[in-house]
Amino acid sequence: MRKFENFNSIEDAKKFKKAISGFFINKDKIIKILSKRTYEQRNEIKLEYQNKFENDLAEKLEKKLRGNFKQLCKFLFMKPVEIEAHYLRKATEGLGTNEKTLIDILCNKTNAEMEELKKTYQEIHN
Repeated sequence: MRKFENFNSIEDAKKFKKAISGFFINKDKIIKILSKRTYEQRNEIKLEYQNKFENDLAEKLEKKLRGNFKQLCKFLFMKPVEIEAHYLRKATEGLGTNEKTLIDILCNKTNAEMEELKKTYQEIHN
């Protein structure tokens, strides 16, 4: 994904505030912002939101949103390796394992990527 050229974290934080304030959530506005920003830009917005409104944007979205859209928004603020760690945990908890998920995540990793995933998994789940 390319960086959004006219990126302004302050303006995006204000747009988020407006989109999630009140009873009705403006999902279209959330999608418009999140889908056109890189991971780094999304986290700049999150930091700006925290500074300006003294609330964690990811936590606010977690409370306001539901279902798959909530999960998607949560993942868009996470590093890809953190998402993989989440799915590894999900694939191995409970009875049995989800081998397809394990294969999809683990089989094409370099040694360095495996070490990063291992470290991230331990940080998140231990």
